Amino acid sequence: MANQGSRRLVIDADVVHSAGETDHPISSACRRFLETMLDVGHQVVMTDAIMTEWRNHLSRYSRRWRRQMYGRRRVYRIEMQKERDNNLRKRIDQAVHRDQRAIVAKDVHLIEAAIATDRLVTSKDESARGAFKDASDGVVDLQQIVWVNPTQDEETPIDWLQNGARTEAHRMLGA
Repeated sequence: MANQGSRRLVIDADVVHSAGETDHPISSACRRFLETMLDVGHQVVMTDAIMTEWRNHLSRYSRRWRRQMYGRRRVYRIEMQKERDNNLRKRIDQAVHRDQRAIVAKDVHLIEAAIATDRLVTSKDESARGAFKDASDGVVDLQQIVWVNPTQDEETPIDWLQNGARTEAHRMLGA
């Protein structure tokens, strides 16, 4: 069981894909993030859509990490009757520029899972973050979503995890 102070994080497939055992800066940053998440006791959010996306993108390291997360009961499975929120999708689609629609459509399932849990998303996708940030002016549900990129040192992702993955205003899409 996860500890009392644990938070539920939605992890994009781009993070688990990049997390490897090499010394490459992106690989090691993603690996350190996942290791810290495991050590601190946070949970990973899993939906059918996330599981499907991950299935095609897990690195060897990430497969081991996922097994450890299941073994420690730190996978928060969402069995939502209505995993897709068509109303939310429509509002986001209307709020973004048409050039951004494909970008948000690819990752809107992350937002849906975040809204259903602790509103925390971890992704390397800066285009998606920018598109959702742009849409947050017109979609209040997006404003409180925290988006952290584990490869951006200036975001101090490891410290953030170690300090409880708090909802900090400067990390929110509506900031």
